[in-house]
Amino acid sequence: MGIIECLKRIELQAEYGKVIIADSSTLTHHAAGLRQWCRGKDWITIIPGGLPGPARNAGAAMADTPYILFLDADIMLNDRNTISAAVRAMDGHDLVTVRMRDSDGVWNPIWVGFQIVQRMISKREPFALGGFQMWRSEAFNVAGGFDPNIKVGEDWMLSRKCRPDRFHILRRYAYTSGRRFSKWGIIKMLRLMVGGWINRNNPEWFYKSHNYWK
Repeated sequence: MGIIECLKRIELQAEYGKVIIADSSTLTHHAAGLRQWCRGKDWITIIPGGLPGPARNAGAAMADTPYILFLDADIMLNDRNTISAAVRAMDGHDLVTVRMRDSDGVWNPIWVGFQIVQRMISKREPFALGGFQMWRSEAFNVAGGFDPNIKVGEDWMLSRKCRPDRFHILRRYAYTSGRRFSKWGIIKMLRLMVGGWINRNNPEWFYKSHNYWK
C-alpha cells in the first residue's frame, strides 16, 4: 500500500480535480515508479517535497480551487463518493475531515478511541489529522497555512485554528496504513499523543521531531 494505490483510488472517485504531489526521496521510497505511473496524466503535478508542513504549503500555493484537500500518501478512499460528499459538506464549513480506519483492521480500536476524543473536544477545539483535511481555500489562507517550523503534529495545530462551528466530521471513512503503530508500538505512539496534548499550547514541543521521522 502506498502513494500509487492512493492515486488509483482518487482516479476512481466520482469527483476529483487537480492533484499536486509533494514528493521527497526521503519519504517516497518508489519515486521512479511514481513518476512513471504519473506520466501522461495531466491532472497530476509533482513538486519537490520534504516535511509535511512546508510540502503541503507549497502544494496549496499552486491551487486555484475553492477547496483544497490534503491527503497523506498512504490514504485509501474506498468509497468513490468520499470527495464529492466532502465538497457538499463544505457548505457552511471551513474544514471537513472524515473518520479514519486501519486498512488491515488491526488498529481500528485505537482509531475508534481517537474518534471519541475527537468528537468530545471538537465543540471547543477542532481536531483533524492530515490524513484527510479539506479546507476552504480562503479559510486556509486566513489561518496562515501549516506552520513550517513544526516537525510533528502540524495537521492538528492547523485544525485548531478553525472555528468549532465551521468544522465538520463527515460520516465517511478513509483507510490508512498502521505502519507507525507497527514500527513504534502502541505505548510509544500513545506517549507521543499524550505528550502532544499536554503540550498543545507549547509550540516548542512541536518544533522537535521526537524521532517521529526515523
